[in-house]
Amino acid sequence: MVEFERVSSLQDILYIRRLLSEKYPEAGLGNSIEKSVDVIERRLREYYHDFFIVSISGNRVGAVASYDYRIYDNHCKTDVLFEGNNDDCALIIDRFTEYLFRMYPLNRIFTMQVNMDVIKAYKKCGYHTEAILKDYRFLSGRYTDVLYLAVDRKR
Repeated sequence: MVEFERVSSLQDILYIRRLLSEKYPEAGLGNSIEKSVDVIERRLREYYHDFFIVSISGNRVGAVASYDYRIYDNHCKTDVLFEGNNDDCALIIDRFTEYLFRMYPLNRIFTMQVNMDVIKAYKKCGYHTEAILKDYRFLSGRYTDVLYLAVDRKR
């Protein structure tokens, strides 16, 4: 059973810090714990619309977030920070997508991804490639393409 819980403790923030450090090593979140906790707390308040820790059968497996919510055009962006198998990742994306469409008057949801396993999971949930942003993100010492994916309410 997939469960979403809001971030409510320092332990949650440290878990998010670890997930973000693994996905975005160039962000420098691994340097100072105090500084990175402050950055994450500020982003949770000011940047993300929804941010949940995800558990499956009581075990933490990652986090999901929505951000850049635009009420004037009914779009938002989403991201998943995940550690586990691809089937569980697709299940989490599917449940979070359902949640977003149920809770908000969204017409379309976008995501920007570089990890092929995560891209496959999004595609399994009905997301399609909108664009490929060539050499968009600097990761591991080189520029990497980013796929911009989307799903419509009518999926």
